[in-house]
Amino acid sequence: MTQTASEKFNLIDLIPMYDGGESLGIRRFLEKINDVANLGKWSNDEKGPSESVQEFAARINKLGTQIFQSGNSAQNTEVRNANDQLLQSRFISGLRNDIRRFVLSRDPLNLDESINAALIEEQNMKLNQIS
Repeated sequence: MTQTASEKFNLIDLIPMYDGGESLGIRRFLEKINDVANLGKWSNDEKGPSESVQEFAARINKLGTQIFQSGNSAQNTEVRNANDQLLQSRFISGLRNDIRRFVLSRDPLNLDESINAALIEEQNMKLNQIS
């Protein structure tokens, strides 16, 4: 269900009426400020040199949960898919170049497929180092 611009409330209009209480509009506004702060942390996230793909994937998933699901327990399928695509993009771009190339060559459809491909390549690289 999409709202038209006239059906949405404008937080700027609510500021002169703010009495110090935490109305629903103010709570939503404050939650979005926190989301923006979390996005700042998330936008530069890369896998550390000693961090495994599994650890990096867990960190991306945790940040995604903080950003996209705060106060949004009933998201529709389109929103969840868009969030998954953003997380997938962030995950892939944070991988080492050799692992990223392998993941992209597999043409993953979602974050889970990207993580699985990255885990496979990480294991292949470890096996190559042993032999």
